[in-house]
Amino acid sequence: MTRFPNLALCGSPSRAIAVLAILFGAICLAGCSRGDSSRASKKGQRIVILTNVPDPFWDTCEAGANAAQRDLKLADDGISVSVEQNTKGVQGQIQRLREWAGDPSIVAVAVSVTEPDNTALIDAIDALGEQGIKVITIDSDVDRDNPAFREVRYGYIGTDNVTAGEELGKAAKALLPEGGKFATFVGNKSQANAIQRDQGFKQGAGDSFEQVDFLADAVDPSKARQNVHDVFSRHNDLALLVGLWAYNPPAIADVVAQRGVGNEVTVVGFDAAPLALSAMGEGRIEALLVQDPYQMGYLGVKTLKALLDDDRTALTEVFPKHGETDGDIHLTNLKVVVPADSPLEKSIFLESTQFFSLDEFNAWLKENNLTGS
Repeated sequence: MTRFPNLALCGSPSRAIAVLAILFGAICLAGCSRGDSSRASKKGQRIVILTNVPDPFWDTCEAGANAAQRDLKLADDGISVSVEQNTKGVQGQIQRLREWAGDPSIVAVAVSVTEPDNTALIDAIDALGEQGIKVITIDSDVDRDNPAFREVRYGYIGTDNVTAGEELGKAAKALLPEGGKFATFVGNKSQANAIQRDQGFKQGAGDSFEQVDFLADAVDPSKARQNVHDVFSRHNDLALLVGLWAYNPPAIADVVAQRGVGNEVTVVGFDAAPLALSAMGEGRIEALLVQDPYQMGYLGVKTLKALLDDDRTALTEVFPKHGETDGDIHLTNLKVVVPADSPLEKSIFLESTQFFSLDEFNAWLKENNLTGS
C-alpha cells in the first residue's frame, strides 16, 4: 500500500506542497503526547472539581473556586469552572472520569479521591492525563506511598489529615482528662482522609481513650444516625463520640439529644457545617476541627489554570518545592472552633492552628460571605 499519494498526480509543485502540509498536520494531531492541553478551542473549555460525596462542605469549596475564576478572569479566556458532586461512591467517580476523558471540552480536573488505592479509579485518573487533561487532587489524595499512583496527579491540595486528627484528639484529651471509651463515625472508612484522621485522633487523644467502634454510613444520613443508636445499644459506658466527616457531628448531636444523654457523652468532630455550628451554639458539640475548603477550591483552580498555561511562577507559589520529597503537597489551614465557655485554650494546639470561639468564627464566616467551612 502506498503511504503517500503520487505527487505527480497533484499537479503543480505548489499543490504538492499543500498536500504534504495537510498530511503533516494530520500526523501531528494524531501524535499529541501526554500533557498536551490543546483539546478544544479556547472558548468552551471546562475546569471541573469532582467531589467524593455530596455535602455542604463542597459549597464552600465552590465559593473558593468561583472566586478564583473571577480573579483569574477565566471567562475572558472562554474557560468555565464547575463543581460536580459525586453521589455514587467510587464507581460514580470512575464513570464520571471515564466520560470526561472522551470530552474535548474538559481540560483540567481536581478530584477528591474516594478510595486512595483503587486501581480502577487510579487508571481512570491516569487516562485523563493520557488525553492531555491536567489533574490534581484536593481534600483526599491517592495512596502517596505508591509512586505509580502518585504520578497520576500533579499534586495534592488539602488538609494534613493526620495532624488534623491529632489536633482534635488533643481537644478530646483536654475535655476528658480521664479518657474513656469512644466511638468514631464516618462516611467511608476506606478513604484516605478517614483513615488518616482516625489515626491522628488516637495519637492526639492518647492511651487513656479506648476506641470501641468505628462505623461507616456510606454517606446515608439515616444510616449515620442509626449507627449512633447502634453504638449506644452495644455500649452503655461511652464517654466520647467523634464525627470525622462534616455531616457526622450534627447527626451524632441529634441522637445524643434524642436519647437524653448529653450530660454523659462529649461530642467532637470535623468541619463546620451549618447544622454543626447550630448544635455547638446549643451546647451539644464541644469542639470542631475545621478545614479550609474555600482555599482548596481557590488554589485548585489557580493550579489547574497555571498547568494549562505552563505558568511556572504561579505553580511555584502553590508548590514551591515540587519535584522534591513531598513537594507535590500543599497543606491548607486548620482551625479549632469551641463554644464561648469552653475550657479549651489555644496553647494546647499547634502554633499554626487558628483558634476561634463560636462567636468569632461566625463573624469570620459572615466577613467572608460563607455559611460553613
